[in-house]
Amino acid sequence: MPREINAKVEGGTLYLEIPLEKPTPSKSGKMLLLSSSGGFTRLDAKCPNTGKVIKASWNIGVSHEETI
Repeated sequence: MPREINAKVEGGTLYLEIPLEKPTPSKSGKMLLLSSSGGFTRLDAKCPNTGKVIKASWNIGVSHEETI
């Protein structure tokens, strides 16, 4: 899981800065994971409509087969 996530809400849009890590194979072996939250993570941002803290979950990766 990334060490520090920067999150902010501007104009009703959530912006995240998520550090990418050294690629590691996913459990299925189909992807190389660059970042994973490991489940819902509490962010330092609040919903502008409710004032509640936003939680998010993500997996960021690339396919083994992709080439440039």
